[in-house]
Amino acid sequence: SRLISRPIHATRRQPGWDSASFGYHSDDGQAFHGHGASGRPLGPACSPGDVVGAGYSLLSRRVFFSRNGVFLGAPYVAPAQLMPLYPLVGLDSRAPVEFNFGASPFALDTASLPPSLHRPATSKFARVTSLEAAVRSALACVVPAWGPAG
Repeated sequence: SRLISRPIHATRRQPGWDSASFGYHSDDGQAFHGHGASGRPLGPACSPGDVVGAGYSLLSRRVFFSRNGVFLGAPYVAPAQLMPLYPLVGLDSRAPVEFNFGASPFALDTASLPPSLHRPATSKFARVTSLEAAVRSALACVVPAWGPAG
């Protein structure tokens, strides 16, 4: 699962490997932003059938990830100039992917997100009055049942 602020052209770079995107990589469980040289350990590698989610708090601009409905953490704060963020998935194989943009309940219960997620990282943030409006779970991605590319 990834979030991105602007269109990118298909390259051999995965989401999170440039300054305009954030990514949780299913092969190693690391989060990336700005470069692909090193990620931040965030969670386990994914297994077939896992549901990976990405979102951000509109209050704090903290980017968070989840796996199978479990909050993994919020390793980055998106700069204001990157807002809004949009969902993006990068594949290096031919794998089926399913998306959930809110037509079905998200695997992660957004009401259970830690309150610290919404604490502003800076004093410059948009004023939003409801928690529901403050959280945008942008993407749920299902890892193919036959397993990730290796």
